Amino acid sequence: KNPMYRGCLRLTESPRFSHVKRHTSTVTDLEKTQAVAESLGVTNHSGWYMVTRKKLLASPEARSLLVKHGDLYTWLKEVLTDTEWQPWRFASKPRTFWVDRNNQKIYLDWLGKHFGFSLEIEGTTNMEGWYSVSRSDFESTGGKGLLSLYQNSPVKVVMSVYPDHQWHPSFFKNVKINSPLTMEEERSLLNSIGEKHFGVHTFENWYNFQLSDYNLHNIQAMLSKYGSTYVMLSTLFSTYQWLPWFFPQVQKGLWKQKDIQVLYLDWLGSQMKFNSYGDWYTLTKSILRQNHG
Repeated sequence: KNPMYRGCLRLTESPRFSHVKRHTSTVTDLEKTQAVAESLGVTNHSGWYMVTRKKLLASPEARSLLVKHGDLYTWLKEVLTDTEWQPWRFASKPRTFWVDRNNQKIYLDWLGKHFGFSLEIEGTTNMEGWYSVSRSDFESTGGKGLLSLYQNSPVKVVMSVYPDHQWHPSFFKNVKINSPLTMEEERSLLNSIGEKHFGVHTFENWYNFQLSDYNLHNIQAMLSKYGSTYVMLSTLFSTYQWLPWFFPQVQKGLWKQKDIQVLYLDWLGSQMKFNSYGDWYTLTKSILRQNHG
């Protein structure tokens, strides 16, 4: 009668199949499942997720199926095989469900695909999307119990379930850095962000980005520490000769610094191929504007 089970029993009840030996145990489980669904008011597959253990134990047929299969998820998975059940969504899942590392992995694999945290790119899995995961992502998809095992920290969950990936805790969204990063850690952070988010392969590539415009993985805290992108990069990558006027936004007061003025004019002279002091008489405002000055 329930459309959810239409076709499950009719095949064996048809006269055309009267000569076929009936699979009694399988059909009985289907019949019992249908009866339990009707008694509990479950009209579709999603309705099973809301059924509590208390309601199941109140039904003799449900109790017998729980004893046979162990829990509601296993019961439905073995009886209603046409549905891909999501065990973490069941209200009546075992108390030890989230303790099982395999269940944690199954859930996070699904969560990654659901929100696009894990992406398959050219045969490899890109995990960078996990850096934007939040508590609400877990809570809205039935993963609140898993969070509670890790002090309600999405970061701890992700890093524990995927231990083979090289994670940078400071990259995660809304995660505060409890202790200052070392300069080596800051270099590693910038190298990773540069390569994975901006496609930076050479130092010159950094000139194309104004990092203060990107709310990425505590970069704002580093910019606050150093004052500007130029000072940060020139401090962390001091072997390269950085030219601050190439950045999209020049630090306030930069042009008042004598050493910056000398650095700029030395660079401009080489660009303009000035070979003598007399060549500077040809300098115009237009030349300065065209050359970031």
